[in-house]
Amino acid sequence: NGMFKTADSYLIFGLFTVVNNTGRNYFASIDFNGIHNYVEAFHPQGTSAHNGKVYTVETKGTDVYIGGAFYRYNGISTANLVKTTSNGERDISFNAPAVGLVSNPVTGTVYDIQSAESDFVLVGGMSASSEKVIKLHENGTIDPLFNDGTGFALSDKVRTIALQDDCKYIFA
Repeated sequence: NGMFKTADSYLIFGLFTVVNNTGRNYFASIDFNGIHNYVEAFHPQGTSAHNGKVYTVETKGTDVYIGGAFYRYNGISTANLVKTTSNGERDISFNAPAVGLVSNPVTGTVYDIQSAESDFVLVGGMSASSEKVIKLHENGTIDPLFNDGTGFALSDKVRTIALQDDCKYIFA
């Protein structure tokens, strides 16, 4: 469960299905006038096991990264991760790779997204492989030089990514 503030609204996500008497599965954007138009753009959809939940939202300037266990954004196929503008429009220049935790909502789930430097985000979660954290450039391509360390078992999940003062990351 969480909330982020954008220029004109609050993005809220969690285990809810109704906001202001309107059906909203796990994600909504509200402003002081009620439900903002942004919620119309995003209706997370998933399978019976992964039913469209949103677990994390990260804002970076006017970009909004949304992660969870879903397979569609506004009717368009996407697996567990989408990048939008602050008004909810999907960023079509962002093409997350179909690997590991962003491959499909049955074998992967995105639990946390962290932005640090201006040109990338770290995405953490669970997958059917030992890959639990990936580094993506702003267009969604994987940074092949990124090494998330060793020690992740197949059953492990990365639910939180933190940046230390010395610019090293902690995965929990």
